[in-house]
Amino acid sequence: MKRTIITLALLGLMSLQGFAKSMEQTSALIYYKQGDYTKALEFAEAGRDKHVQEAPLYSLLVELYARQDRFTEMNEAYKLISSVSDTEKNIQKALKSADQVIGKIWVPNFNQGVENLTKANEQFEAHDTTACRASYDQAIAGFVQALKIKPEDHPTRKALANTWRTSCYTYPREEQLRRVA
Repeated sequence: MKRTIITLALLGLMSLQGFAKSMEQTSALIYYKQGDYTKALEFAEAGRDKHVQEAPLYSLLVELYARQDRFTEMNEAYKLISSVSDTEKNIQKALKSADQVIGKIWVPNFNQGVENLTKANEQFEAHDTTACRASYDQAIAGFVQALKIKPEDHPTRKALANTWRTSCYTYPREEQLRRVA
């Protein structure tokens, strides 16, 4: 009887261990909720360095790196979410959270590129070459920033390539526009 109770208690503790958060993740979350992002990042990175196998920790790292515009580290943390040996539910939840964070910073940069490209095309049609060049440069900057955030994103790569190609064709034609005007 005594042996059965001890065995059941040990099994219960072992099953609860899967639900326990590491000290690093707990501390990082506390500091994050208090708005101390530097301390939160310190503890989250300590957890990463100890190879903590908790997907939410890496999702938090994605957000903390995004806040500091450290996109290379952000993307590395994102890739680590799928490689941890956490439950599938936790991994999917962490991926969804990280995707939302990345989307929040990617969308404005991509849209900036699109808006400036549209403006550049309108300025080109109006023969305003100086403003056109500046708008193309701003469009390229927006797409480059969006590509830093999501380096694997095909639409961003395509938009950047098309903008660059269009701007390269436009600049040499400035001389022709001056002759026609």
